[in-house]
Amino acid sequence: MGLGRRTSEQIVQSVRERSDIVSVISACLALKKTGQNYVGLCPFHAEKTPSFSVSPTKQIFHCFGCGEGGDVFHFLMKSEGLSFPQALHLLAERAGVPLPSGPAFGEPDGEREALIRINEAASEYFYRILTESPEAEPGRRYLADRGIHPETIEKFRLGFALPDWDSLLRQLSGRFSIRLLVKAGLIVERESSGYYDRFRGRLIIPIRNLRGEVIAFGGRVLQGDQPKYLNSPETPLFTKGKHLFALDRARGSREESIVLVEGYFDAIVAHQEGFYNVVGTLGTAVTPDHIALLKRICKKVEVIFDPDAAGRRAAVRAAGLFAEASVSAVAVVLPEGEDPDLFIRKRGSEAFRGAIKAGIPLMEFSLRLQAEGSQMGSIDDKIKKIGELFPLIARIQNTLEQDHYLRWLADALNLPEHALRAEFTRLKKTSQRGPSPAAAVPDLSPPCEEELLVHLLLQEPSWIEGMRGIDPKDFMDVRLRRILQHLIDPRVPPPAAGEEGYSLYTELLVREAAYDDPGATLRDCVKALEARKISGNLKRIGLEIRKAEQSGDWEQVRMLQKKIYSIKQGIPK
Repeated sequence: MGLGRRTSEQIVQSVRERSDIVSVISACLALKKTGQNYVGLCPFHAEKTPSFSVSPTKQIFHCFGCGEGGDVFHFLMKSEGLSFPQALHLLAERAGVPLPSGPAFGEPDGEREALIRINEAASEYFYRILTESPEAEPGRRYLADRGIHPETIEKFRLGFALPDWDSLLRQLSGRFSIRLLVKAGLIVERESSGYYDRFRGRLIIPIRNLRGEVIAFGGRVLQGDQPKYLNSPETPLFTKGKHLFALDRARGSREESIVLVEGYFDAIVAHQEGFYNVVGTLGTAVTPDHIALLKRICKKVEVIFDPDAAGRRAAVRAAGLFAEASVSAVAVVLPEGEDPDLFIRKRGSEAFRGAIKAGIPLMEFSLRLQAEGSQMGSIDDKIKKIGELFPLIARIQNTLEQDHYLRWLADALNLPEHALRAEFTRLKKTSQRGPSPAAAVPDLSPPCEEELLVHLLLQEPSWIEGMRGIDPKDFMDVRLRRILQHLIDPRVPPPAAGEEGYSLYTELLVREAAYDDPGATLRDCVKALEARKISGNLKRIGLEIRKAEQSGDWEQVRMLQKKIYSIKQGIPK
């Protein structure tokens, strides 16, 4: 027998009550207590000043910049791209609340979950092959030669793909449909007919999302002339430029910074040596999505670049992206020919820790690279160099930091600082094709009496008992009218996610009360609303009187005039 609606709502409410919103959100981004609430940088839009607020008493969040808001379910749905059933099952599992199966909650086992299960099954198969199969001896020998310990193999669930064309296909086809195996990126359809394994004869490295779920794989070839690394293709679960290797593990480290490297084994060896805050890109340059992801979980990013020409170009490009996102970034440069993996194995952990500490601001590093040799050049060379460097400095969002690098550049190029600043200002103005968008900040103008009244009642619902004279129909703002209807009669639901008024509802719930005398403010709001209602009635009756006069209905005129007199007599002096 299925669960009734009331029972379903009670279980959902139980999960909500046992899922502290501050704990859930602080696992995804840094929050700081300010007054009654917690604040941080919004994960849903780019901002420099925190406008994202979380209320532990109301168990709700709201961003005063972009207007996004909601409860703990809505946060997970928005931040992780989950459906409500998926968010419900995830939170229920964390909270230890058993959920009955059936349509009452919506089954979480959609296509996404099926793809996760496929990847998890493939990961365990690859791991078992590496650790047990005689045919995986080349993989075990390769890892041993690189100094990878058995504990590290187990921790990262490293695996091995047999050289056969269909070993994984045969292993999984009995449990999962071919369509989903192809969609997961593990199986490839032949042009003629049939299917074959994507990964063959390779060491396998599982790639996980922030929740630790396997979403893709990287494969390292051990012999032959094939490309050294082969990653999963883009799937519904995986986009290379949006994920970072080992970020699920680095998020749990106690470090305030994240170290960003370029290779799988750079990250794996670093973790093996105790550097648990190291993550790796997945065969791409640093992207805005990477930076947005890092911004959610750390205060500073230490980026390790190769010292070659390609590494220098990558540093310059990354400097602009980090500057635009207002993320503190440091450049760490290792000796030529040494990546973090080799550096640690050759020089040791302490040397690696020292290299990280010796890093310099990424913007300064990038400007140095581009300004090299320009101090003694001709004025034409310097003007050309300025044209290359100004766009990078212009991407810095912090005014003090921008000022610092303009002074640095004037000194580096041996140019008068005032002249360089004047040229920077001139070029910046000519390059602007329109007004820059204003930073998203909360509207600090005093709210209307309707908004004030609803805000006060949300803070202290018991006051609704004294509001019998206030009718929601008198509210001009339909959003506030809906919220007031809910406060007066809880059977009327408040605005839900996606409905008109939901953003305002979450904002008013999160907004802290800053009233010297809330009771007096409430009474003032009621008086203002009553006065507005009386004024509106008088104007309406005045219009009716004019119409009656025009039609010669003097009896109607006298009746309406008595109404006006009666209304005015009832107005408190």
